[in-house]
Amino acid sequence: MRARSVALDCGARRSVIGAFDLTPDGDLVLLDRAICAPVETGTDAERMQAPRWALPGPVVVAPSAHRTLIKAVAVPAVAGEQRAQVIRFEAEQLVGRAWGEVAWSHTPAAAGPAEREVVAVMKLAVAEELCAGIERCGLMVNRIVPTGWALVHALRHNYPDRAGPAVVVWIDGSTALLVRVERGDVAMRLVGLPGVVHLPVRELALPQSGMPEAAAVASPVVAWVDRVAVEIARLLGGEPAAGVEREEADVFLGGDDGAGAEAVALLAARAGVRVNSFDALRRVRLGGRASGADTAAAQMGVVVGLVLAAREKPGIDLLPPARVRENRFRGSRGRWAVMAAATTVLLLVLLVWLRQERLGLLREGEVVAARLVPQRVAEKAQREGERERTLLRQQLEGLAAIRAARTGWVEWLVDLQERLGVVEDLWLDSLAMRPPAPAAGGGSDRPAEALRMAVTGCVLRRAGQDPLGRVRQLRASLLASRFVAAVEEERFDDSQPGLLRFGCTVVMNPEAPL
Repeated sequence: MRARSVALDCGARRSVIGAFDLTPDGDLVLLDRAICAPVETGTDAERMQAPRWALPGPVVVAPSAHRTLIKAVAVPAVAGEQRAQVIRFEAEQLVGRAWGEVAWSHTPAAAGPAEREVVAVMKLAVAEELCAGIERCGLMVNRIVPTGWALVHALRHNYPDRAGPAVVVWIDGSTALLVRVERGDVAMRLVGLPGVVHLPVRELALPQSGMPEAAAVASPVVAWVDRVAVEIARLLGGEPAAGVEREEADVFLGGDDGAGAEAVALLAARAGVRVNSFDALRRVRLGGRASGADTAAAQMGVVVGLVLAAREKPGIDLLPPARVRENRFRGSRGRWAVMAAATTVLLLVLLVWLRQERLGLLREGEVVAARLVPQRVAEKAQREGERERTLLRQQLEGLAAIRAARTGWVEWLVDLQERLGVVEDLWLDSLAMRPPAPAAGGGSDRPAEALRMAVTGCVLRRAGQDPLGRVRQLRASLLASRFVAAVEEERFDDSQPGLLRFGCTVVMNPEAPL
């Protein structure tokens, strides 16, 4: 049977592992369990490599009690962001300046709107070492829960009918973890013992009436019992009174050793309270290969509590943030693989369909192209005819412009010849075009000066005639022409006998272009 939950208690001297299933009616079923032999040395990761199971799936882990700090703090009646700030402040007080080197988590001390919050802190380096050691065993850490908080869940699950406060004494090697549980509050204390606890039955004989009290106190067994009895009294708020039973409180003894009837009786006598062996399987069904596990019920408290704590949402989880992100990715790999396979199949189907559609469209395109061949030939011929007509039109316009320009010069020369013929004994020596000067002021937006023509000629001197008057007559005649706008820069030269030479600049009229 495949386990739905695997819990691993990494104690100081031994490791306890349990595989659990949750039935539809809410019962917890222990499918399989293993308790490795005590390991005297080595790190937590090394001690965990003894139970090498081939169980797939994630694991809920509880490190040794001394590896975590856990504290129940009072929270004011605030909610939302203010409550979160108060809880974080209390967590920072547990670690001081090493806040960036720890993983922390918190949860209410009891179900409902509790006024106390349980805050847990663990070094990131220790958490990483823990996860690495378990991964070498072929398992993946899904959650890290402190031992004390797992014991709280185990106690509440197995003893729901208790009325007053209860204290769980969990013996782990040379340490004892004491957890006081009430309805709305928890308190925890980790104490060191004189040495590693070994409780063979023969060493647990109770002091008899005739035995000196000093001999009983000197016993190594009584030494750690007395130490635990003092801490129980402190947790319960009073000094222990020998021989007085506290009816209002219950103490449950469990752990590696010390859960036998003799140890229970001795602790009850020294602490003056009602003490019972912690039966972690009291409300847990046994199935699969877990038959006979009830003989080790006192050692299964943490693993039972781990499974119960893992069902708490959000609950306490000291798994490093990097591991949390990695687990989320691993947990979604199956879904991603299914989605990738489905997407691949869909893409293949789509590609086949697109290929068929493309081939169909190509065939339809070939048919349409064959039908359009005559039309394309006609369109090409039409375009060629349009180009030829455009070229001929441009040539005709050019010839018309040339013809118009030549006609202007001819008319101007004819007009000039006629005006020269009116004036006798006057002829022209030269006609020369002058480049047009730029417009006055040098502005690029003003039109350039009109076309100018340099004219030189001479007048024959005759007796009784005024040559200068004939030049003036020619000037007036030129100004009357529609081709001439002005006559400028007149100059005369009478140095040659019998002739009067003259020169001027004829400004052509822009409105009558040549």
